[in-house]
Amino acid sequence: MNKFDLKNSNVHFTTTLTQWLAGVLLVFSLGCKSSGSDDFNFFKDDAETSTGSENELEAVTIKTFSPSSNPVRVTNSSSTTFLITVNANSGEDVQYTWKLAGAAVQSGTSPFYDLDGSIVSAGLSSLEVVASNSVGSDSKIFTLEKNTAPTVDTQTPASGGNIVACGGGVIQFSITASDADSDGLTYTWKLNGANHSTYYSITSGSGSSLNDFTPPCSLAGNNTVSVEVSDGYDTATASWSVSVNNPTIAQITGYSPLTNPVIIPSTASQPFSVSATGKNPLAYEWRLNGTAIPGETSSFINISAASLAVGTHTITAYVSDFDSNDSQDFTVKRNAPPVLSNENPTDT
Repeated sequence: MNKFDLKNSNVHFTTTLTQWLAGVLLVFSLGCKSSGSDDFNFFKDDAETSTGSENELEAVTIKTFSPSSNPVRVTNSSSTTFLITVNANSGEDVQYTWKLAGAAVQSGTSPFYDLDGSIVSAGLSSLEVVASNSVGSDSKIFTLEKNTAPTVDTQTPASGGNIVACGGGVIQFSITASDADSDGLTYTWKLNGANHSTYYSITSGSGSSLNDFTPPCSLAGNNTVSVEVSDGYDTATASWSVSVNNPTIAQITGYSPLTNPVIIPSTASQPFSVSATGKNPLAYEWRLNGTAIPGETSSFINISAASLAVGTHTITAYVSDFDSNDSQDFTVKRNAPPVLSNENPTDT
């Protein structure tokens, strides 16, 4: 067996270590890449070296836009927001010019525009946005379609003078409607301005709607029934005034004349009348400026100008049964004839 040669082993180890270190230094020197300055970056990857090109200013390119529908429906009663986004490397100084039917309506750094539908012409038109920087520009054209609101073609009964008894009385309201854009129509019935269905029985079709109104006595007095017709964009409304009568209490349901004030010429007279419901028999009384007019106990009265002083007066009709009453005031103006203040030449 050979004895271990310590001296030769040390030499061999030293030589091997020296060769390994030289290899590491060679790899290190090859892996160093110049960054264009006096220092070196060790193993700088491709992603880092490409950063400079990614940050270079590019021409503007429109990437997304909203709304995406074509055409975009706009209405007289609302605004529509239009928005675009551009490529990330287009810089911070992108300018946006918005043009409606070729005429500039907004310029600046805002990528969105709120279009008031009332300024858009009927039919088809266009809204264009041009986005630009110092390198180049891009544009997007939105096609606009102005909505035509639905129309109420007929309504029955007439809008005024409607009377119905509470506690079982029924009155029917109906309309027909149409839409020039052939949009589907929906109908919303309201009572005194609020959406309501408790006392309504509603039947609606594509171009018409019926409503049977059965009011409770808690609605005794004057009410408004209305219906809103919508095509999904705009609305049209029909309405009726309705007097709900409680047959168990005295209530004036109509009166004449309706003008206010009622003017009576100096040589004329004017009839006044009321109609009322309640428990029979009903009693009537007429008052002039708060004082009862003797002998006037029917539902009508005739007032002559001769019985009034020149000026303004109040005629009041009272109706009552044995436990309730109601009243109606009329403002009356007694006219005076003109007077000649300076006759020239004078009669002698």
